[in-house]
Amino acid sequence: MKQSRREQLHANARMEIKEVAMGQMLENGSAAISLGAIAREMGVTTASLYHYFTNRDSLVSALIVDAITSLIKSLQVARDSLPPEDRIGRLQRVAIAWHQWSVANAQQYLLIAHHQKMGYHVDPASIDPEVDALLEIVLNLVEGAVQAGDIDIDSAQSGGRMPIDEEAKLRTLLPSGDAYEPRVIYLAVNLWSFLHGLNILDETLRYTHLKEEWIDHAVKQEIDRFLRSMEGRE
Repeated sequence: MKQSRREQLHANARMEIKEVAMGQMLENGSAAISLGAIAREMGVTTASLYHYFTNRDSLVSALIVDAITSLIKSLQVARDSLPPEDRIGRLQRVAIAWHQWSVANAQQYLLIAHHQKMGYHVDPASIDPEVDALLEIVLNLVEGAVQAGDIDIDSAQSGGRMPIDEEAKLRTLLPSGDAYEPRVIYLAVNLWSFLHGLNILDETLRYTHLKEEWIDHAVKQEIDRFLRSMEGRE
């Protein structure tokens, strides 16, 4: 359905506000989003911004949705760069793409991962569909590799064995949780957790004098090692 001129102007204004917020994030960090500062930069009143976002947290929610959508697109491109039958290769490409996106878009990544610690109060329902879609990319790849025998789920060691009492919790992680073997969800969550730790470590290492090429090589080695442990080869 074609947007009306009023709807288009509203969408354009929201986009401009988000772009200014992104600029402030890049300059001052993810925890520094301020409607007052955005209004001053745009030359408008703070009250006028409430026509487009009900409060700062609704703006943060929109920024998180945009960030996750961008990350998902990067992962899909990486996944589809290899044929479906190369299941482990696809997992590796997705893992590397996830890490590379997180480093290249550090402030957006930190906003996704740590918005609560930054003092933002985001309604989970406003970002859950994107978070679910993100996790399902990894889940579907892990499930396909398990079903094809590329990952031996009985001997996979990544993250240790699944605690018996965690099965019910794992099924509630996303709406389609009942469609997956709990151990598949467990492996996917472990991979997600591993990548998060790797991203934070990478950001820390970049404050040192280590060459970025060395860090990138070390990251790829770590991802390969982790995936080998998922396959049950370590």
